[in-house]
Order: sequence, then C-alpha cells, then structure tokens
Amino acid sequence: MQFFIYFLVSAISFLGLAFGIIIAFIAKDELKQGKKYFITLQNAIVALSVGVLAYFYKIDLYFVVILTLLIFFVLFYIENVKKSYVIYPLLAFIFYISSGITSFFVVESVLIFLYGFPTAALLVRKRKDIIYVILKHIPFLIIVNFLPLVFP
Repeated sequence: MQFFIYFLVSAISFLGLAFGIIIAFIAKDELKQGKKYFITLQNAIVALSVGVLAYFYKIDLYFVVILTLLIFFVLFYIENVKKSYVIYPLLAFIFYISSGITSFFVVESVLIFLYGFPTAALLVRKRKDIIYVILKHIPFLIIVNFLPLVFP
C-alpha cells in the first residue's frame, strides 16, 4: 500500500475526533444523559477492534468471542473517561497491523473513526478543551505514520 493512501486513511480515521467535537457542541444537554451510552460505545468499539484483529489472524471463533467479551467487560469496569489517551496509541498499532489486508484495514479504520465520536464527545466541555483533546490524541497519528517508515 502506498504511504500517501495509508496517511490519508489514518487522517480520516483521526477525524472521528472532530466529528465527536461537533457532536459535543451541538448536543450539550443530551451528553449528560448519554454519557453511559458513549462509554459503552467506546468499550464496544475497542473490544470489536481486538476481536476483528484476532478473527483476521484465524484465531478460533470461540476464543475471539470470549476475548472480545472479556475486553469489553474489563474496559467497562475501568471508569476513567480519559482511558482513550492510552487506547488511541494501541489502536494505532492495530491500524498498522491491519494495513496488510485490505478488508481488514477498512474495518479497523472505520472502527477507529467511530471510536473518535464518543471519545471527543465525552472529553470536550468547553472550547479550550478542543486543542487539549486533539493534542492528547496526536500520538495516534505519530505512531500510525511512523511505523510504516520504520517497518516497511
């Protein structure tokens, strides 16, 4: 895969945060009520990302389901909203690993894009939070675009 296309897909995946920021400002009142749903959505997307990774590497389907559910429930009990600062760089590694198989790459890219919606919606409260959220998640772009240069 050409690096330029890879870079564009990584940037588009990162734009999920921008859409989450827009949602945070459009639906301020609904965010308080929907906080638990956004957290559940975050956990489900991360669990699905790992599950899809395991499935594409031909791991037994029963193990994939158990692993996905285990990750979902472990993340569910970690109630820190700022866990995305750790999860986003981990998603960068999954993104890089997925780049070898086109269908896998598309699924993981979409899941990372979708992860940005609830992440930004949960973290942005005021206008000054926008820069903070983007800067805290920039390691995703750095890691994603550095890995193909180091491990072609």
